[in-house]
Amino acid sequence: ITLAYLMEQCQSLQVLTLVYLEMDEDRVRVLGAFSRPGLEIVLDRCKITSAGALALAEVLGRNQGLTKISLCQIDNLVLADGLRGNSRLRSLIQSISSNLEVGIREVLAIAGALRENKGLVDLDIWQDEFRLND
Repeated sequence: ITLAYLMEQCQSLQVLTLVYLEMDEDRVRVLGAFSRPGLEIVLDRCKITSAGALALAEVLGRNQGLTKISLCQIDNLVLADGLRGNSRLRSLIQSISSNLEVGIREVLAIAGALRENKGLVDLDIWQDEFRLND
């Protein structure tokens, strides 16, 4: 069964949580295509490929797809681009690089994107050495 088939067949679905999956461009685009008001879509500890991250930024930019991202492996700089102008994603729990210089760039990119974000109500950014939250 493909993700597209599952989402097409389950029109009454209210919450879809995907855990520990590898999310490539195709899977991310399916989530965008089948998102609708009243459907919560959560990625939890998923690995998002490079092409998947670019697709996710595009989907989020159209206010489609995910409502929550929790501890996923993703390029945070690309993710930040998707946060600009987005009003669908409600919760972001994300770790940043343990490399201080890279981590600072990631935090600044996310913070800059939040100026244009309209939907995020729960933000938790952390790294083993420190934690930044709302």
